[in-house]
Amino acid sequence: MDDIQDPLSMNVIEQWEVLSPLLDDQTRSRIQNSDNFVLDLSSLLYDARYTALISSKFRPILFLLCVRWIGQDSQLYAKLAALAFLINPHEELYPCVINLCALANYSRIAYRILSSFFRNSPFSRTLLGDFWSFSRPQMHALLLAYFRIAFACPHFPTMFNWDANALKDIFSNSTLDNGIRCLAIHCYSLHAGLMEAQREELLVNTFGPMGKASIIIEDAFVMEGHPLELDGWLLPLIETMRVRKLRKAIIEPQDFYSRSTGQAPSRLGLGDLGCVFCTK
Repeated sequence: MDDIQDPLSMNVIEQWEVLSPLLDDQTRSRIQNSDNFVLDLSSLLYDARYTALISSKFRPILFLLCVRWIGQDSQLYAKLAALAFLINPHEELYPCVINLCALANYSRIAYRILSSFFRNSPFSRTLLGDFWSFSRPQMHALLLAYFRIAFACPHFPTMFNWDANALKDIFSNSTLDNGIRCLAIHCYSLHAGLMEAQREELLVNTFGPMGKASIIIEDAFVMEGHPLELDGWLLPLIETMRVRKLRKAIIEPQDFYSRSTGQAPSRLGLGDLGCVFCTK
C-alpha cells in the first residue's frame, strides 16, 4: 500500500520541465503564461503532435485531463481521435465493466465521459453525417478513430447505434482513395464481427490480390517508432503492435512524484477535477 500515490500530488513542475523543450515556441509560451495549467494541458492533449507525449509524461492525471473535455463542443473530431488513440492502452479511460457501473463511482464517471462523446459523435449520424463534405485527411482521421475504438471495444458500435450500412457506402465508392475505402472495410469488419478470412475476402474483392495495390492510411498522431503512413493491408497488426508498445511503456518504472532537494511540495486542487466528480 505504501507504493500507492495520490495522482494529484504528482510533481507537475518536473514533468513540465521535461515536456516543455519538446513543444513549439508558441505553444510553450502560451502554457507557461497560462492562468489554468491543467485546462491548457488538457487542450494540448488532443493535439495529435503531443497526445502520446503528454499521456506518457502526465499519466497519473490523464483521466483528469480528459474529464476537462466534457461539455465542450469545440474540436470534437480532434478529441474523438485522441480518445481513440488512447482508449486501448489506457484502460482507465473506458468502462471496462459496464455492468458494474453501479458499484463504483469511478466506473460511472468513465462511462459518462465516453458516452458524452460517442452518443453524440459523428459515428451516430446518418452516414457519419457530414462525412462526404470532409477533406481526405479528415476522412482518414475519422475512420481511423472509428477503427481504433471498435478495435478496443467491439461492442461500442452496437451499444451506441452506429450505422454499419454507412461504412458499406464508403468502401463501395470507387471515387474515394484506397486508404479511405480500406479503413471503411476494417471498421465494417469489426462492426459486423467478421472473421479474418471474411475480412481478407472483402479486401481482395475490393482491391485485388493481397498486397498488390498500394493502400496508404494517414495517421496524424506522432509517436516514437510509429509511422505516420500505415499499410492498410496490415492495419490490425500495426494497431496491435502500437498498443502493445504503449502498454509496455506504461508498466516501465517512471517516477512522477519525487522532488528535488528544497523543492516545495505541490498538489493540484480539487477544483481542477471539474464538476463531473461531484455528479452522482
